[in-house]
Amino acid sequence: MKYISKLAQIAALCILCSANIFASGSFDKAISRFCQSNAMRNARVGICVVDLKSGEVVGESAMNEAITPASVMKIVTSATALKTLSEAYHFQTTVNYDGYIDHNGVLHGNLIVNGGMDPTMDSRHFPDQESFISGCISEMKRIGLTKIEGKIIIDESVSPDPAVPMQWEDADVVEYYGSGVHAINYLDNEFSLIVDLSGRRAAVIDTVPHLSELKIVNNVVIGGKAYSPSLSRKKNSNVLYMRGNVRRQSEPIELWTTMPHPADALYNDLVETLAYEGITVENGTIDNRGVSYPLYTHLSPALPEIIKSLLTRSDNMYAEAVLRALALNDTTFATREMAVSCERRILEDWGIDTQSVTIYDGSGLSRANSITPAFLADVLTHMANDEAYGDLFPSLFPVAGENGTVKKLLKNSPLKGKMALKSGSMTGVLCYAGYYPAEHPQYAVVLMTNKYRCSYDALKKAIETLFEGMFADEER
Repeated sequence: MKYISKLAQIAALCILCSANIFASGSFDKAISRFCQSNAMRNARVGICVVDLKSGEVVGESAMNEAITPASVMKIVTSATALKTLSEAYHFQTTVNYDGYIDHNGVLHGNLIVNGGMDPTMDSRHFPDQESFISGCISEMKRIGLTKIEGKIIIDESVSPDPAVPMQWEDADVVEYYGSGVHAINYLDNEFSLIVDLSGRRAAVIDTVPHLSELKIVNNVVIGGKAYSPSLSRKKNSNVLYMRGNVRRQSEPIELWTTMPHPADALYNDLVETLAYEGITVENGTIDNRGVSYPLYTHLSPALPEIIKSLLTRSDNMYAEAVLRALALNDTTFATREMAVSCERRILEDWGIDTQSVTIYDGSGLSRANSITPAFLADVLTHMANDEAYGDLFPSLFPVAGENGTVKKLLKNSPLKGKMALKSGSMTGVLCYAGYYPAEHPQYAVVLMTNKYRCSYDALKKAIETLFEGMFADEER
């Protein structure tokens, strides 16, 4: 009986080994076809597929070559933040007062709003979250505050860096995805210009919300049949340029862009709401020498909710705030360089080599980022095998064919709904990284392409064929 049992063990081992060889063969065959396809002619390609149980690389091509990651960089940011800060982490924006409040509800001092880099404050992506201003004023009413003799002070010392990193492109700054991260982030750091086109010249009526620090250079021309208004602004500048031709019309138009200084908008909205609620701000000069007392604390959603939102929508501002949170966890202020240094140290503590990669930001918007497929696969593998976060982390990814930036990928494929993937794209760059299957993953998957010359549709089709080929055996 022992002899038969031993033979059975050997047979089982042989079956397992042959299955692994067969699987590796299917990965290699699919990867080879993809790399030699017309879509990848003259392109740079990096691929790494890791068996999460064994930790073995079961398919690869140039996996140690560092190339531009675009938004798959957000995976690294999200992983290090989630494990380091924990799923119970919340960004905090606190409101303090100095001086004292008398029995008539008069504050003989200043109201101080302390920025905490919360990217979700009054964000449209969390519509059920309480508004910062509503929560703050509710607390003022609860304690009977009627007047503020001093000023409303916005303390942004937590973020001494320029909001927009210097390696980002000026052209991105006015786009919704190019908003920098500030100590105070408000309304997704976006605003609208209301422009009157009924007269001889285009006239800016106002901004929503009101921005008192914004300077607008209006070079819009009314006339003709063209409609091509455009906005531009240099990094970290409060000067916005309006250009282009527009048709004369009776109804105003609305142009959306990013705020150069969201704290300006928050201040104006807070003052306006206080006046509406009957709480006077006298703006007197009062120096109480830095002694202050807590009034209100505004909490963001929990970190996993923020990460799910930023991975699904590929939100650059959210990602930059999450990166800075790593530095805030160690000290009282955070620069980009401090946060990147923290992230490198965390990754090295996990046993992941960071020497061959360049980490510039948390979002991947800069082309200064450069990572290898093997590095990213190591991060994915580490998180999937983590005892505390192994189930949670993959569940935060968008699912191919179903939602987020990968909603259209694999939607007509047998793999629809079966891959948890983050995409990353910019001109000449298309990357995907994540897990197969989406639930209870067995593999970490990284595909990075740079400098491709084919059309986006041709590349997308080639990538779908690659994924289908790699996991055809698993789907049988």
